[in-house]
Amino acid sequence: QRLKKNALSVKINNKNISELSALAIDSSISFFQQTSEILNTHAKQIFKPLAFEIIRRLELIHRVGLGYLTLNRLTNSLSGGETQRVRLAGMLGSELTGITYILDEPTAGLHPKDNQKLIKILKSLRDLGNTVIVAEHDEDIIRAADYIIDMGEGAGINGGNIIAKGSLDKILASKSSKTAKYLNDNNKSIYRSLKKLKNEVIKIDKANANNLKDIDLVFYESCINVISGVSGSGKSSLLIDVIQKSLKMNNAENCKSFKTVSKFEKYIWTDQSLPRGSSRSSIASFSGVFELIRDEFVKEAKKSNNKITKSYFSLNTKGGRCEFCKGQGVIKIPMDFLADVDTICEKCLGKRYGKVALAYNYKEKSIADVLEMSTGELLVLFFNNDKITKKLSILNETGLAYLKIGQTLNTLSGGELQRLKLAVELMKATTEKTLFLLDEPTTGLHFEDVKQLINLFDKLVQNGNTIIISEHNPSIMLNADYIVDLGPEGGEKGGYVVVRGTANELTADENSITGKYLKGSHLR
Repeated sequence: QRLKKNALSVKINNKNISELSALAIDSSISFFQQTSEILNTHAKQIFKPLAFEIIRRLELIHRVGLGYLTLNRLTNSLSGGETQRVRLAGMLGSELTGITYILDEPTAGLHPKDNQKLIKILKSLRDLGNTVIVAEHDEDIIRAADYIIDMGEGAGINGGNIIAKGSLDKILASKSSKTAKYLNDNNKSIYRSLKKLKNEVIKIDKANANNLKDIDLVFYESCINVISGVSGSGKSSLLIDVIQKSLKMNNAENCKSFKTVSKFEKYIWTDQSLPRGSSRSSIASFSGVFELIRDEFVKEAKKSNNKITKSYFSLNTKGGRCEFCKGQGVIKIPMDFLADVDTICEKCLGKRYGKVALAYNYKEKSIADVLEMSTGELLVLFFNNDKITKKLSILNETGLAYLKIGQTLNTLSGGELQRLKLAVELMKATTEKTLFLLDEPTTGLHFEDVKQLINLFDKLVQNGNTIIISEHNPSIMLNADYIVDLGPEGGEKGGYVVVRGTANELTADENSITGKYLKGSHLR
């Protein structure tokens, strides 16, 4: 509890500060409202002004869809979207004017139910006399914007152009905008034929992790299984603390019984965390494609009778790399009271290699040039190398075509890291039946990329693999063979199974908040 007994002995309405901090935001609001009413007259005079200010601040956090978080939750455990929304709540409470707010995908991890709350917050900031600039894929945010700039038309080298700009009507009228095509398309979310449910793959009795209320569940073999529900309903608790942990420990964890009914050879869990010991790793090295690319540069060196080995082109060992920056391309300058600052290396000018290594070219491209290229560009460059193109094609299929392969992993978003880990697993040639566990894999993806990801999922289940996904994305839910919808609310009011079945069955159930928001999508 981190506090001494003396501190914990002080209580308000029978709760000490540790117990109060363990409450969810929504429960804390109720606590302070109730406590204000039961105190005697003298205590109420002291407590009520404090409670008013506390409740006001807590309600701001509730308004940005974070009522399920506990007060003692560490900020470094929050997702990027949650962190941005906590800051937004603080800014709204300050009522500052003349500020420009820049937000990068604030809806990440947010259920469609909470999108309207977020939009109201953004409009409130605007109405106070502030400017709000949002980079976002979410349809609700796009439709609510006063002014839209649509970039494209593709990604990476094929992007960077303004395709359309102006009001929503102007964007929708654009014939060259992929975003407009999606927004105008009634069939935008349906990409595959649903599979019939046959064999159960996992059966769980009395799941009770965190706010889960002793729920019984099954998931089906060779299908796309989705765990849906509002923010804080227990999706991650079920996927991570029950399913993933039980598989890892080979034991029923946070449940009475956990059975793998149908056999699968292995399971793959890809989360959004940075892999251990990967601070220097790039997409190229982590995926293994850099090994093959370096082979090609060794072949070029041998044409000049140079006895250069593959390690010469490694950024982790002495040889061809720039020794001044140790192959980093940047020099880190420590700041005593601020975050460290990276400056471009003055010797290699950010290229990471010395002059000798840069002198070797593959089709007029140096190894530094190659690391600055996207997977889409490299597919053209190495079109005649089957081993390289196979790996690059998988990176493309997982929605990573726009990234430069020389990017270090610590520059990637959580969604990008998860999809990269998935791509690396798919690169391993295997005929084993596999269970894939994924936590919000569509984070940061445009509608077109989500379609590509669904096509990949379909290919996996057609080959006999099973997928269990925790997800808010309507397109994923519409293309799911089986959905377990948790709720009905978040926090203490969540953790129940509201409905099981397809997207159509969710929309038919009046108790499903997720189903209510799916009704706006094109259903089967």
